[in-house]
Amino acid sequence: MKSPASTFATWRLKLRDALRPVAVWHAALTPRERRLVDAGGIVLALFLVFTFAIDPALTTITRSRTELPALRAQAAAVASLTNEAQRLRQHGGRTSGAPLAQADIDESLRRAGFEPDSWRTTQELGNGNGNGAKAAAWRIELKLAPSTALMRWSDSVPAELRLRVASVELTRASTEYGRPIPGKVNGTVRLAAPSQN
Repeated sequence: MKSPASTFATWRLKLRDALRPVAVWHAALTPRERRLVDAGGIVLALFLVFTFAIDPALTTITRSRTELPALRAQAAAVASLTNEAQRLRQHGGRTSGAPLAQADIDESLRRAGFEPDSWRTTQELGNGNGNGAKAAAWRIELKLAPSTALMRWSDSVPAELRLRVASVELTRASTEYGRPIPGKVNGTVRLAAPSQN
């Protein structure tokens, strides 16, 4: 088996033999022609290096810079959905058949940002669900409750508590002198089991 040094020497001799006619042709040129041929060779070599080494790298970098924000946005969306799923699993992960306690509703209202003295929850009996059993319904009386928190909370009720908002009666909260209090409401929200199709 040939050693790497002898293989390299063999290839070098073959390359020198192959380039000998080019070297003879180059030596026969005038000095001005030789300079033009050398300059053309350098330009060709630079073109080949740019085409096969530099341009693909620049194209990859440009494409990466364009795609990176979209990939970051997708990663953020996935992280947000994962966090939301974990939050729902922790706080609203009841099975639909599990009984709902008043503490579940109170905890949901607390998480939504309601002050503890701004609501009172009571359980009512709902309509029959078709086989004689009474479905639980809940009445939440609100006093000086923040309206924005109420809207967000009512949107989350179906996913978090597996209930629907059956009815809402709200009035704008006011002072003892009858002046409206911005962003605060009084009233009643009634929650019931989801409608069966």
